[in-house]
Amino acid sequence: MLATLLLAAVCTPLPTCVEAAAAVPAVVQHAGKDAGVTTTTTLQFPSANAAGNFIGVAIRAGNHSVHALTVTDSNRNVYTRALQLEPALDTISLALYYARNISAGINTITVSDATVAGTLRIAIMEVSGVNDRSLPSTSAEGSWGTPVSSLPGLPGDFIVTAVTAANPVAFAPMDGGSIVQVVSNKLLLESGSASASISPIEPWAVISAAFTRSGTQGACATPTPVVTWNQNAELDLAGYSLYYREPGGVFQKLLDFPCAWYDLDDDNVTETRFCRGPDLGTPLQRYCPSCLPLNAYEFAVKAYDLGGDASVAFSNIVSVCFSPICGRPGPCN
Repeated sequence: MLATLLLAAVCTPLPTCVEAAAAVPAVVQHAGKDAGVTTTTTLQFPSANAAGNFIGVAIRAGNHSVHALTVTDSNRNVYTRALQLEPALDTISLALYYARNISAGINTITVSDATVAGTLRIAIMEVSGVNDRSLPSTSAEGSWGTPVSSLPGLPGDFIVTAVTAANPVAFAPMDGGSIVQVVSNKLLLESGSASASISPIEPWAVISAAFTRSGTQGACATPTPVVTWNQNAELDLAGYSLYYREPGGVFQKLLDFPCAWYDLDDDNVTETRFCRGPDLGTPLQRYCPSCLPLNAYEFAVKAYDLGGDASVAFSNIVSVCFSPICGRPGPCN
């Protein structure tokens, strides 16, 4: 009579997804540079960057439009272009780049332009408390006397804005924004708002990008329960059948796991048998789609032979709690 024995199963406690405390984005450090007429420039942060923070880079490239800009750094962070604007009112390019979840250490930013040399002004900042989710970016430009603001309704927990004017001006933040860096009175890097004022009145351009705060989306994950069992030694073993039931109910068969035979020495004789056992295990939530989260179920195994006969008795019975994977705060459901 064939028989088999379950080795182990784990009843995992049901978790609760707890939202991390929402961080308040804060500018850690910043710097700016007027590099003159060039195709590349570098700028080092005053202090070492902290792991996991955010870097924003504002670029004003002058003398012509449609600059082909790239941003890299000495810590090999990856930069994404949020937006690049080619204002009709001036022959410049205005761009915002960012890197998320940055590496720690002393860091030098490099901004390059693949087109012909032009004036290059850059402003950089490191920010803590910004998540890895970016939101849509907006842009605007205006002539004499129109309000300096990007398109209205920009959502997000942290807003990065770059403002430029055709000639040197005095910048002032608006709508709760803060000046981060001003470069040669032609480039403003601002946080917290998509608006600013300039004096005297000049043709201007503005671009803004928004990001979420860290901790605005909690997550938890629970491992999938796994059942394993001892191999049966009978020569006519053909496979195993996995059964389940609600506690105290009637067992129902979920799936058969047939053994496989292999010819490993290439003599055209299949002499090596392989049966699913403790080296592979059985991920239960894959094979029991009808098993409901938050419920406990009982599992057992029977072995069957080449003639299709199954062992009379079940293996020992184990109980498994099904805990789902959840990706937002609150009870897993």
